Amino acid sequence: MDKIKELFFKALDWFKTRRLGFWLLVPVVVLSFIVPFVYLAGFKLTNQFSGWAMALPFIAILGFVAAFFKPTEKYAPIIMYILEFVSLLVFVKTSYMYLTTAFFNGITGNILIQAGFPYSFCTIALLLNMALCIAAMFLKQGRKPNSENAEREHTPNEEVKEAAV
Repeated sequence: MDKIKELFFKALDWFKTRRLGFWLLVPVVVLSFIVPFVYLAGFKLTNQFSGWAMALPFIAILGFVAAFFKPTEKYAPIIMYILEFVSLLVFVKTSYMYLTTAFFNGITGNILIQAGFPYSFCTIALLLNMALCIAAMFLKQGRKPNSENAEREHTPNEEVKEAAV
């Protein structure tokens, strides 16, 4: 029981060391898991279906694994952004071909409403994923070890004490 408790507190400490950049990638993982299933439901029966549009978001989820390791944590948002961008490009190709064949009268302003939920959801989710990845690129993924933080916290107090003397 003590080992389980010890592992739990180690995991809790690890999650406490994560910063905002890491937490911005969590919704990207969730949306990247949902998008392929919505895409499959909406475009499976069309001639323009592409397996890459389904596979790339899953590969982006694997890019999140880089955020768990200190040497690669700063590259996780970049990896995920590139994969989400390529996924969006493949989806745009699929959706363009789908929309031009589905709407022979041309593409109008209310095309998102006519295209249905799968098209709208995939488009919005992929753009949101890209925006979150861009934001995470500029934010730190993890904190420095506690010993360095403790040293920084005590340094200003010591300087104040020295100045007072």
